[in-house]
Amino acid sequence: MSPDRLIYLFDPLCGWCYGASPGLERLSATGIAIELVPTGLFSGPGGREMDAEFARYAWSNDQRIAQMT
Repeated sequence: MSPDRLIYLFDPLCGWCYGASPGLERLSATGIAIELVPTGLFSGPGGREMDAEFARYAWSNDQRIAQMT
């Protein structure tokens, strides 16, 4: 038995999550419905505040991830 739906919890600011996009597209092409549920460091009560310093840090990580993948 194969699933007909995947619930994908992802962080919109996570470079690795974007790196998973080709795999999600392949799954979707097989007929599996993908429900996107954004979450992460910046969601909900207690979420981290986005400031310029963290934005620079996140961007540098995204650039490194892009080079690796």
